Amino acid sequence: QALDFALEKKDQGNRCLANKTGADDGRALRRYEAGLSVLEAVLPPRAKVGAGAAAAQAATGSAGKGGGGPLASEEERPRVEEVLVALRLNAAQAELRRSKWREAASLCGEVLSASPGNVKAHYRRGLARTELGDLSGAVEDFRAAAAAGPADAGIRRELARVEALQKQHRAEMKSAFGGVFDKMTQKDKEREEKEEARRKAEAEKQAEEERRAAQEASAQEAAQRREEAERRRREAAEKEAAKKAAEEQAPRAEEAQEKKKNKEDEVKQPKPQEAKSVTWAPFAQPSGGSAPVAAAPEKALSAQEECDAKAQELVESLRREGKIGPGVQQIQTVENPPPVEYEVPSFLRGGAKKKKSKEKPPT
Repeated sequence: QALDFALEKKDQGNRCLANKTGADDGRALRRYEAGLSVLEAVLPPRAKVGAGAAAAQAATGSAGKGGGGPLASEEERPRVEEVLVALRLNAAQAELRRSKWREAASLCGEVLSASPGNVKAHYRRGLARTELGDLSGAVEDFRAAAAAGPADAGIRRELARVEALQKQHRAEMKSAFGGVFDKMTQKDKEREEKEEARRKAEAEKQAEEERRAAQEASAQEAAQRREEAERRRREAAEKEAAKKAAEEQAPRAEEAQEKKKNKEDEVKQPKPQEAKSVTWAPFAQPSGGSAPVAAAPEKALSAQEECDAKAQELVESLRREGKIGPGVQQIQTVENPPPVEYEVPSFLRGGAKKKKSKEKPPT
């Protein structure tokens, strides 16, 4: 399996590294890289190690070709990652033996990405950075290693040595360049002050813009409240005016309704009938000698009809009592008779003229 193969290569590399010769250091590195290549194949998210991975794959055959075997299970993954860290740390040690400072720093950086705070990774990267001239980075790594392993005297010794080198380097720089170094320092300080002033001005400007935005929002909200209050006031005034107009129109509407009702009542009332004259017509004796029986009216009679009915009843009553004979005419109502033309006799007309001639004219 991949894990067993990587462990075997780790042991082989450790035996080579223990010989402390340049050739054995190279052989040890190749063994470590072969184990790394196999484990990185079963953990795809992990990055490949250095340029020596291709050589390790060629040396291990199909077992070292990425993606050739099954991936590690969830139970195996912690152990695989642990072995990966050990192989990278050992490969970094081999690179330090071979004075490959950048490769050693890169391997330690991969370890710290997977296992932050690893003491050996910080210590070995600090050694590589010291040789590369990155004294500030070296001091940073040694301090982190000393914080993680305070009991390790070797780490404290290296930290003190690199801090002394850094102090010496600064003194040499200052002595070599004289006032230039101070001027550069002053320029850096001024640049930092300007940057700080710029950030402060930007912060104040942003705060001012936020304050103005808040004021505008508050003013807009107040304007909206005033508009809403004004709208409600207008609606209330319109409702009050409509109510007042309705109250004023109510009596007029009632008066108009009353007039309309009176007019309708006048239309419904019957017009007064024209005066009718009463004439006499021959009374027809009913057959069988029995007295005629007046039929009861089925509907209400008008005043004229009621008067005619009562007159008829009176005639019939007098006939039954024998006070009037059969030749008496019965009452019959007719419409107003046409006017009768009447001519005054001539002797009457002449007398009238004489009478008029005897009258004296007024004085």
